[in-house]
Amino acid sequence: MIQKYWGKISGPLLDRIDLQIEVPRLKKEEFSLGGEGVPPLAVESSEQIKQRILAAREIQEKRYGKKGILNGQLKGREIKKFVKLEIEAEKILEQALSKFFLSYRSIEKILKVSRTIADLEATEKILTAHPAEALNYRLFKSYF
Repeated sequence: MIQKYWGKISGPLLDRIDLQIEVPRLKKEEFSLGGEGVPPLAVESSEQIKQRILAAREIQEKRYGKKGILNGQLKGREIKKFVKLEIEAEKILEQALSKFFLSYRSIEKILKVSRTIADLEATEKILTAHPAEALNYRLFKSYF
């Protein structure tokens, strides 16, 4: 049934979605309204996350200057100019490209999300972990 459902959604349509993640259903024992002994779901508070996002946006605004764009709005030439990968990160993308038959549009999305992950971590370089994480946000459908 799952494969039949996914078959109804076209590849080009899915290519236009930047983040594709599966959110599994919680089991009854995992759900709590604040009972004792239940670990917190988030390591960071909402306020901490908000501050990281604002800092990442500031980094992007400085990087792109008068263009008035953010990572998600980068186009082909801009991606090549502003998204520089470490050699190991490039190897991860090359492996993913051949293993998962990714389109050019998918690769561009992964690169832009990688740039954003690096910005959230306040690192100028896109490290190996960044495209690996971005790939995880794109490939959940591949398991069906």
